[in-house]
Amino acid sequence: MKEPTGNIVLVVEHTPYQTRSTTKFVRHRKYQRQDPLKVVAHIPGLIVEICCKPGDKIQREDRLVVLDAMKMKNALLATHPGWWRLCMSRPGRGWLKISCSSP
Repeated sequence: MKEPTGNIVLVVEHTPYQTRSTTKFVRHRKYQRQDPLKVVAHIPGLIVEICCKPGDKIQREDRLVVLDAMKMKNALLATHPGWWRLCMSRPGRGWLKISCSSP
């Protein structure tokens, strides 16, 4: 099976240059802007503490969860106000799924 490649023309300072693209370049995913309402841990770790209960009102930058990563405690903070609806994990686990709603 032939790998998908193609020709690319780059223009640098008004001078066109023709080159071939690699398979990796052709198959790469397009950039997608991150959802501003999504809370993401920037380091993997285990959940030490869940700081909210279902029904709690959350303000911006409230502590939601504390993770233990490489012997450091890292807090995940709320990016927007809302209500804590559901948490599908518990301390000691390495994954977390939270459901929140906006005000």
